[in-house]
Amino acid sequence: MYIEYLIIAIFWIAMIGTPFFFRNAREGMDWETAFSMSRPNIPLFLAFLINRFVLLPRLFFNDKRIPYVLAVLALVIFLPIGSALVFPAGLHRPDPPHMGGRESRPMQQLPPHMRHEMGLPPTDIRHRPFPNTLVSSFLCLLIIGVDTGLKSFTKLSSKEKEHAILEKENMENQLAFLRHQISPHFFMNTLNNIHSLIDIDTEEAKESIIRLSKLMRHLLYDSEAEQLSLKKEIAFIDSYVELMRLRYPKKVDIVLEVPDIIPEKHIPPLLFTSILENAFKYGISYSKSSFVHISLQSTDDALDFRVSNSNHQQSTHGTYSGIGLKNTLQRLDLIYQDRYSLKVQNGHHIFTVTLHIPL
Repeated sequence: MYIEYLIIAIFWIAMIGTPFFFRNAREGMDWETAFSMSRPNIPLFLAFLINRFVLLPRLFFNDKRIPYVLAVLALVIFLPIGSALVFPAGLHRPDPPHMGGRESRPMQQLPPHMRHEMGLPPTDIRHRPFPNTLVSSFLCLLIIGVDTGLKSFTKLSSKEKEHAILEKENMENQLAFLRHQISPHFFMNTLNNIHSLIDIDTEEAKESIIRLSKLMRHLLYDSEAEQLSLKKEIAFIDSYVELMRLRYPKKVDIVLEVPDIIPEKHIPPLLFTSILENAFKYGISYSKSSFVHISLQSTDDALDFRVSNSNHQQSTHGTYSGIGLKNTLQRLDLIYQDRYSLKVQNGHHIFTVTLHIPL
């Protein structure tokens, strides 16, 4: 907005001041001469003011384009004519005393530079309109066109900036909502796990509570950040998997593979939680052979997260539904747009989810 006003100010200062700047100092300057030199700018400035403060806000930006065009045509036709009638071209520098208010025919035929040296006015200046209405109309139209383009550009830029701010705020709000929606869901499932361990093995229940406190610390504090170090996220996954091992019997094959050397990279927190929860929720059966295999591999610029589990409930699990998984998809769309890939393979006995994200 300030740049727009600066451009307008510079333009009109140049329009009004240029004739004075290039005027010969020997000619002198008085109010009558100054007004005479500024007179051509009167219809231009009026056209600018009317277009800027009346036509644009009331017609152009209210989608009244035809009335706007008609109003502009009326301006460029009648403003120069009205200016010529109100300020006729007879306003000129007085004739030199030695001429007695008249010039002989030979004197009128003198070249312009000789007339200038003798202090005579330009030939026939009193007999021709100034400014020329046709030229003035064209200049009015040019001024209105430039002003409309400038205002439209600044308005569009302002809207785009506001849209970007709203989009960013909306994304942050949605991500915050999704993070807080994951936390209670995960907390509820983990408490059920601990409850089932209390009567079976007290020591394991105590160990589970310790691990749960670490997990909750991660959920309460670390998850509020937009980005979290990959090391912390892997530590969270490791604690979660160990907690699941305490709950399920030894015959359940639970495997976690992570890289020996973890790169110093950052990712959004809790991005894999819903996938892990669903793997243990749908992939383990107490009556059938079950497994959950988790693999996390990274390179300098990408991360691959893969979870495979036994598929005992194809009709339910195969739809890849549920609040947690839908939240994961929403978060991926908001954060990475089209820069990630999520593949779901629903086999007869194996269900696999593979997530590829950039680092």
